[in-house]
Amino acid sequence: MQKKIREIDLGLKHICEKYNIPGISVCWTDANRAEWKNVYGVRSVETGEPLQDDDQFRAGSTTKTLIAVIIMQLKEEGKLSINQTVNTILDGVLQQESTITIKHLLNHTSGLEDYLWVEDEGQPMISKFDTAPKIQFTPDLLVKEALLASGRFVPGESFYYSNTNYILLGLIIEKVTGVKISEIINKRILEPLLMKQTYFPKTFSINTSYANGHSKFTQDFQLSDQIVYEYKDLNISLAWTAGALVSTPADLNRFMIGLFNKKIISGESLEEMMTFKETGDNGQSYGLGLYQFKDQQKIAVGHPGGISGYETVMLHYPAADIYMTVMINQMPAGATSIADELYDSFKVLE
Repeated sequence: MQKKIREIDLGLKHICEKYNIPGISVCWTDANRAEWKNVYGVRSVETGEPLQDDDQFRAGSTTKTLIAVIIMQLKEEGKLSINQTVNTILDGVLQQESTITIKHLLNHTSGLEDYLWVEDEGQPMISKFDTAPKIQFTPDLLVKEALLASGRFVPGESFYYSNTNYILLGLIIEKVTGVKISEIINKRILEPLLMKQTYFPKTFSINTSYANGHSKFTQDFQLSDQIVYEYKDLNISLAWTAGALVSTPADLNRFMIGLFNKKIISGESLEEMMTFKETGDNGQSYGLGLYQFKDQQKIAVGHPGGISGYETVMLHYPAADIYMTVMINQMPAGATSIADELYDSFKVLE
């Protein structure tokens, strides 16, 4: 066993050097629910402080899977139908004649533009993570920004990954329940699954020990060879229910184990979430808040996440009943490719 651990540790060191990333945190849970977690690298390039295996990261769009689960819970409780239009709940938010349904939001077939790429004052909204670090952006404002652009296609006709969809789902959840999203996530997911190192942030800072984010993107989104920004705090109001979650690899594994073992939704709802359609990217399809990644050797189901300075991917490998989450404190990093490489290495060592 000690030899295996040394091999894995060397593998993480190799990944950091190969992909030129500051730090990586990984949790692997096998079919017997034995858990292995480890890290390599630093919390901060500025300080050189070493990364710890319980350090929190910004989890980006993995948030979307939690939001999708809550929608399915509300469906099971009879509080909404995923086939009803958005306008029946959020009156006046979309155009009166809109036929966009909750399901269109869940599977990114609404055709709505992604608010992060709508220009404001000559720069896309995504630039405000750097240029407007202190401004509080409301969810309603983010949706209004998206609606300044024309829809990309008739709802249901194609796939376009848009963060706007999951901002609207957050608004729907709050409207239907009358409760703030942070409290809903706590009560419905984090507490039942004992995800004690995960939370939906209310402020721009992280509460406990954490990895700083690092970005190689310049302000005009050119890729640099060097780290351009190091993030201690981040304006997560720009992400909200599309990507604000803070977590650890071990906690995201706990979430996936709860989801795929039907502890937080029914088997019927899980089956709906796992009805996948092609995205147009080779080997990738999308369901309701879940991706399926498929190659000649294996199938994985889960979700990637990227937010300024961080990349994450959480994956379940159904055939082997294995769970793996990879969190990296740099963007871009290639977390999904790295996870694929690590999976092949870990399987050999089992």
